[in-house]
Amino acid sequence: MDRPRRAVPGPRRRLEGAPMSDPCATFRTVLVPVELIELEGDEPGAGPKVHIGDVDLGVNEATRRAMELAGRLVRDGTVVLFHAIRDLAGSAAFMRAKDSIALEDAARRNAATALDAIGAALLPDAERRIEVTVSDDPLDAILHAVADDGIEAIVLATSSRTRVQRAFLGSTADKVIRRAPCPVVVVPAHPA
Repeated sequence: MDRPRRAVPGPRRRLEGAPMSDPCATFRTVLVPVELIELEGDEPGAGPKVHIGDVDLGVNEATRRAMELAGRLVRDGTVVLFHAIRDLAGSAAFMRAKDSIALEDAARRNAATALDAIGAALLPDAERRIEVTVSDDPLDAILHAVADDGIEAIVLATSSRTRVQRAFLGSTADKVIRRAPCPVVVVPAHPA
């Protein structure tokens, strides 16, 4: 005679550094890779706009949700807002090295300004750190930041590319999931 099976609860563990009163806040340092986008008009679900020069920058809906989730995961920790800008040294053939360095410095400052303003709007109660790096390979930049900064988790927004595009081109999100040495929480491009 078959007897109904009962689930036997396993031991409950508290992650080090997680306050018992908040079961969601489990990490001290969470990295959120942020893709800054140019906003044209009011895009539904997008994060706040930051006006820099003559451009309005912001984040898409998935990145906004990833940032907000990271804020809940590290209520007593730090959210690292991370952005990689392209290495302009390869463009030196078309411009003087001095000009490419100045352009790269301006891009880094503008990205940091945008991340700071967007972070303040979306994560007003969270401790935030802004990191802007120069890299042509977003995957390597993310993995280096994780290794160098003691990151305990990554909250990653996926792109809205189609399955076929991801199959042919690959996806940075897919590669981060496979290669990251820490947990990766994936926020889908479109909410269910």
